[in-house]
Amino acid sequence: MTNCIINLEIVENKHNKVPMKVSMIPVFKRSLFATRSSTWANLSKQFSVSTRNMSIEYNVIVYDKPNVDRTKVRPAHVAAIASVVNSGIVKAAGAIYHDDAKTKFAGSAFHLVADSKEDVIEFLKRDIYYKEGIWDIENVIINPIGLAVRLPKKFDGVSEVLYQV
Repeated sequence: MTNCIINLEIVENKHNKVPMKVSMIPVFKRSLFATRSSTWANLSKQFSVSTRNMSIEYNVIVYDKPNVDRTKVRPAHVAAIASVVNSGIVKAAGAIYHDDAKTKFAGSAFHLVADSKEDVIEFLKRDIYYKEGIWDIENVIINPIGLAVRLPKKFDGVSEVLYQV
């Protein structure tokens, strides 16, 4: 069996810092120490560069404007959810309601990964609820969040990879 070093390359993108490339580097016993130390030095350098500018996870609440009906455009809104979750922008999302029976929509709640609150606003402006005048974007609530726990709830179209721990 050949000894190998796992090379983990951290790839930066606007919304997430995740390991995107893993490769195995075969190592011969004679050069094991030299190769290992140089690989770890490179990995350490790559990781420290990537973590310095990590995006922030935000808790976002955006209420619907008074007397609007979101049901006409809701299918288009729901159809877009899987793609934004798969992109790494949305970590959690759902409707908020006026009543416990969940019969009257009040707005939407998200956990979004972004570089700034301004980026959160730009994300919201791309949604059909904003474009159709449903969301009251002028009164959106955006706060950085530090989660203690996150339990998965599966959604059709979201990559299974995102549910793996």
